[in-house]
Amino acid sequence: SLLFVFAIAAKAQDDLSSPDGLIKSFYSCLDVKKGRHIDSARFMNLFWPGAQLDGVVPSRKDSTKLVNFRITPQEYLKSMKGFTVTHYFKEWETGRQTVSFGHMMCIYSGYELADVTPKGDTIWLRGVNVFNIFYDQNRWWITYCTYEEENGEVVVPENLRTPVKKPD
Repeated sequence: SLLFVFAIAAKAQDDLSSPDGLIKSFYSCLDVKKGRHIDSARFMNLFWPGAQLDGVVPSRKDSTKLVNFRITPQEYLKSMKGFTVTHYFKEWETGRQTVSFGHMMCIYSGYELADVTPKGDTIWLRGVNVFNIFYDQNRWWITYCTYEEENGEVVVPENLRTPVKKPD
């Protein structure tokens, strides 16, 4: 099937045999040059079918209240399509804390993000992605990812701000 072909192609470039490889592949997908798009097949290959992405974000109606904005990986790709046409976007990991049991793991992953606008201005953001992943005896998969960006009230913990690898 076509999905199988995509999975083979993505597997060739991503090491999904370890949690580290899975998370590195996730952030690598989010290095998108202006005018390009996220590699959909590669990005989708990181997620178990039915996976969800949640953003803890201010409410559009009342910015003093938070909501849990839930989308699928497919919806995320669709929402980023227009954005990456005009912006250079890069996200990278800055620290990690994990808890594991059996074939499952929860990873708190600090990140920084650079968004270069059409005018050439760079917007820097920090936050935390919380990944729920599992190993199916063959490879690791993301089953759930929740994120929240740093703001005046919420600051990324120090242990998640130690650079894992500075971007190029």
